[in-house]
Amino acid sequence: MAVSFEWVELALPVVLAIHNADEYAKYEEFVDAYHPRLSKTLTSRPAIRYATIALTVFVVIIAGLAYIYPESVFVEMCKVSIFALLMNAIGHSGLSLKRRRILPGTYSAVLLVLPYSIVAIMSMRGGAGASYSELATLVALGLLTAPAAVFLFLWLAYGLSRLESGATSQQVR
Repeated sequence: MAVSFEWVELALPVVLAIHNADEYAKYEEFVDAYHPRLSKTLTSRPAIRYATIALTVFVVIIAGLAYIYPESVFVEMCKVSIFALLMNAIGHSGLSLKRRRILPGTYSAVLLVLPYSIVAIMSMRGGAGASYSELATLVALGLLTAPAAVFLFLWLAYGLSRLESGATSQQVR
């Protein structure tokens, strides 16, 4: 049974939200495992919380626009996002194997993101007719997008957390 790519697009934000929640549920261990070289300000609890929320909202918007406008650039953005999430899941799995312990995000990566990605790729290949060269391009874009999105959303979230702390400190005065 083939799954239409429209359903794959609509499932993307749900899969991402579950994966983000899995990572955030063990915040301390998550930061120690994946972001030990980053500044403590970028990896503060509020910054990580805002980053996961902002990234999820961004993907909800992209997926919604892709569903509403099926012939738009938003569909391609969804495809790149799917491959970025796949690269993230492979990273979780690889690092867990390397460290010989289950790290935060690995359960959802293995049990949800990897199977979802397989269905998504099959849908792209079968229903959408993507060629192998198109899939290879999406892999490359996903490899570039995953770390870029992490840093972009961490900086955005850091700014939001600074605004929040500034507003809180002014309310106290």
